Amino acid sequence: MTDQLRRVTGLSPLDPAVIARSNALPYPEGIIVAEYVWMDAVGNTRSKTRTLPAEKASSVESLPKWSFDGSSTDQAPGDDSEVILNPCRIFRDPFRPRDDGVQNILVMCDCYTPAGAPISTNNRYDAAREFEGKEDQEVWFGIEQEFTLFNLDERTPLGWLLGGQPSRPQGLYYCSVGAENNFGRAITESLYKHALYAGVQLSGCNGEVMPGQQKYKVGPCVGIDAGDQLMMSRYILMRVCEDFQVYCTLHPKPITDGGWNGAGMHTNVSTKEMREEGGLEYIKQAIYKLGAKHAEHIRVYGEDTSNDRFSYGIADRGASIRIRRDTWTEGKGYFEDRRPSSNSDPYVVTGKIMNTIMGPPARMIAPANRVVVGATSTPSRPQIQKAIPITNGGSLREKYAKKMVGTNGGGLREKYADKMTSKPTRQPSPVRSYSTAPVSEEESSVTHNLGEGTEMWDDKMVGTNGGGLRKKYAGKMVGTNGAGLREKYADKMTSKPTRQPSPVRSYSTAPVSEEESSVIHNLGEGTEMYA
Repeated sequence: MTDQLRRVTGLSPLDPAVIARSNALPYPEGIIVAEYVWMDAVGNTRSKTRTLPAEKASSVESLPKWSFDGSSTDQAPGDDSEVILNPCRIFRDPFRPRDDGVQNILVMCDCYTPAGAPISTNNRYDAAREFEGKEDQEVWFGIEQEFTLFNLDERTPLGWLLGGQPSRPQGLYYCSVGAENNFGRAITESLYKHALYAGVQLSGCNGEVMPGQQKYKVGPCVGIDAGDQLMMSRYILMRVCEDFQVYCTLHPKPITDGGWNGAGMHTNVSTKEMREEGGLEYIKQAIYKLGAKHAEHIRVYGEDTSNDRFSYGIADRGASIRIRRDTWTEGKGYFEDRRPSSNSDPYVVTGKIMNTIMGPPARMIAPANRVVVGATSTPSRPQIQKAIPITNGGSLREKYAKKMVGTNGGGLREKYADKMTSKPTRQPSPVRSYSTAPVSEEESSVTHNLGEGTEMWDDKMVGTNGGGLRKKYAGKMVGTNGAGLREKYADKMTSKPTRQPSPVRSYSTAPVSEEESSVIHNLGEGTEMYA
């Protein structure tokens, strides 16, 4: 019985040393290798290679057109399958470097019929028309591309158990370091260097929220060039993953079980006017226009936030549109459209945004996080005011609303109803005043009535007359004012002792304004401090 041949599909059987020896071979003089790249019917990149005279690489216009079998990419019928590749943008080829002063090239193309008409999937053609004649707007785009890396089974993300999920929750992996947190860093770093070599304006990268998920950023790029650079970066990404023998997907929700984060293609936008003084007003006007056409945008490039309702906010990553806090504070900058999904067509996204923000005015929309509309700045943290006119502990009442039903400790009274029989009558407290100077009637109103001296134990008290201590000694008490102890020592007690009221001491060294004098915290019966 012969041994069966074991095969692992997709793994390269070649020795890296053999590949390196092939790559080291020199290119003949006077020629270059050009890789023509285009988008297929579903938005993936395809490419084919040709040899050209070196002088042809001097400009896009000097490059020849080419063709491919469109019936094999769902871009043409079988009986008329020829699709023409039209060169649009030249990049250096990072996969075929050379040291003789000549560069092999990558060529980003769009697709046409032999008659010269753009084919139905040529979204670059439509986007270019949106930017045509608006060069003075100097529209910048910065595009964030998220992606997920899988093993070659296309089921198990990097860092995941085979057939299972990570035991630790997401969030630990975002911008992370360490072998237990970051999966695929070498791939992203390789992409980064290859893209920069090619001439793609990669501006950053980081590990994302879900393990195995990564992100890089392209831009800022002007106009149609944003789509060209993003598409070429996707091609380079796929080629790098090919070398690492790792499957890469741009699917916006590759893992549907477990509540793991999806992937997006957040798009940052600004015009020349938005980046200049007073630009915030132009940003808001653009956002109002985007809100008016929210449904149209969702139809053409999907939505990462999974929310049919349009919103915008300052530093709000849950909104459709986010304004960075520094943009809001400085009154100029850019905004971020967070709706595009990770596999969106960048030509469609940038072209649609351009079409909308250059359109007619739209009605005002209030920001989702309640920043005052029309303000040019917002503080990064709450400012402390001199006087806050809140009486009876109103803000604290809201904080502890879950513990209270009515006023004066009503919720706590219900909780301890079995230990309380009656509420004692509170006696008025005399006031002892100490002053180094005569105190006016106005000054004397600014006093903190300490009641019966129990409020200082607020963390130990629930109601009045030692209620907190009553809770602590509940096993020894049945009523109020030591009723349980009274039963125990009934033979030694003949009457209920009268509690002496606690004095209130007022201190004042300077006149107090009418505004200040209104800020009196009435502690009532000792329960409002828990409000």
